[in-house]
Amino acid sequence: MKKHHRLASLAALGLVAATIAGCTTAPPSPLSSTTSYPIHSSTTDAPRPIATTAAPATPPAPPADTRVSWIGDALTLQSERLGALAAPGRELTWFTSPELDARQAARLIADPANRGRVGGTTVVALGTFAPISSVSIDELLRALGPEQSLVLVTPGVRSSALPWTSAVSALYRRVAEVRPRTQVVDWQVRVDRSPELLASNGVTLAEDLSAANAWVGAVNQAIESTYRVAPPVMPVQEGR
Repeated sequence: MKKHHRLASLAALGLVAATIAGCTTAPPSPLSSTTSYPIHSSTTDAPRPIATTAAPATPPAPPADTRVSWIGDALTLQSERLGALAAPGRELTWFTSPELDARQAARLIADPANRGRVGGTTVVALGTFAPISSVSIDELLRALGPEQSLVLVTPGVRSSALPWTSAVSALYRRVAEVRPRTQVVDWQVRVDRSPELLASNGVTLAEDLSAANAWVGAVNQAIESTYRVAPPVMPVQEGR
């Protein structure tokens, strides 16, 4: 059964949440018709420490909740439109908008309308279209909570198409170094080795199913390893 929701409290931002049980098909087209809004950059925020939890004496157990949540921007919407967005065998809920940033994502996760909708593992695929600061990622981590297993997907662009993306990737790796239950999928490494995965603009995915499948597939490998064994503290860099 599929569910499709537009969140009234955040409708002005064009933020959308959708759930697919089993992830066998994509939801109806309204997801891809969300309205865009200006990029909200938080790069001028004063830095503060990333929220962390004390390292456990033993590795954390895999999450009992097998549902997956996916927080993403235009790349997530593109993968959905091409029919690639899925977490095989798991219920997938995604929270998306074309230029979603981490601070807005934190508000979305914390919204009472979404209570109980966030699964045991959350994918964060942000930072391609809007910079992310330590303040905004801290807000998102606090909204998700310390028990949440995370898969952080770095931006992947051609050359220096979007100069802030390398800083986002470095921030994700820093989070993974200090936060248990966190993995990093290094999409930049993958596109450096396979530039045909990107469109001619050097930012979005190539308009074919194989590129979207490669992006989603790399993430799903990390998701599945989360449920097989406890995720490592150090980042797993896909494609190395």
